[in-house]
Amino acid sequence: MPEKYHLITYSEEEELANRLTHSLAAVASLVGLVLLVVAAARTGDPYRIVS
Repeated sequence: MPEKYHLITYSEEEELANRLTHSLAAVASLVGLVLLVVAAARTGDPYRIVS
């Protein structure tokens, strides 16, 4: 016998907030990645760049 699932529905405002917060987090992570790679590259140590 198949189980019944109840899907949660979110309002348009909640979906917009979700998209915005996830977009901001993605941008922040990319900025952090660039900053860390630049900081590692400035040391001149190839191991720090790739690790």
